[in-house]
Amino acid sequence: MSRHRRRFLRLAAGGMVGGLAGCSSLLTDGEDGVDPQAAQFKGAVVAQQSADAPARTEIRVVNTGGTEFGVKRANLGARPFEFVSELSGAYGETMLLPEQSPDVDVRRGEKRRADGCWRVVDGDGEAYVAFIAMAPAVHVPAGGTYVARHQVYYHGPADRCLPAGEYRKEVAVEVGRAQGDQDLESDSSERGVACTLRVGQDGELSLSLA
Repeated sequence: MSRHRRRFLRLAAGGMVGGLAGCSSLLTDGEDGVDPQAAQFKGAVVAQQSADAPARTEIRVVNTGGTEFGVKRANLGARPFEFVSELSGAYGETMLLPEQSPDVDVRRGEKRRADGCWRVVDGDGEAYVAFIAMAPAVHVPAGGTYVARHQVYYHGPADRCLPAGEYRKEVAVEVGRAQGDQDLESDSSERGVACTLRVGQDGELSLSLA
């Protein structure tokens, strides 16, 4: 499958408020008492797919330090890790879609169980994950955790159904000192967090962040 035409739905011009496998740390400036290794990113598959429901994942931002920090999706809207975009693989892609979100959903496609797995079926054009722009940063208190929950859908050739292999996407995030209720200080740090969904030969899923 050719790489998707990425189209992001921006419905608002102003600001709209909208164990674990794998772990990544983000360094921040410790000048103001923020632990330089406080931000930990973790991913897990918390339920495998069944005939009744798609697989479910959790992405967690854990504050292991003693000072609150803020985290946001760099350059794009939606709450951090709520919008992940499509994870690309050798035979199509997977979509991590929030279980409940007013800001992120699939467009030009239908979510349903077909041909033995949960998939997004193209409708009027090629399906894509869309978001409403300009969600605020999320503040994670000392010792606290922010969790983004998703359901897993396959989007690919009709003669395949969530083939074994790896599906990857890098998500750019910013972490830094919180500014007000919705933003970060200008000296926040940015990096890419690689999300990898692995599908085993037995169909078991796992999720890691690095």
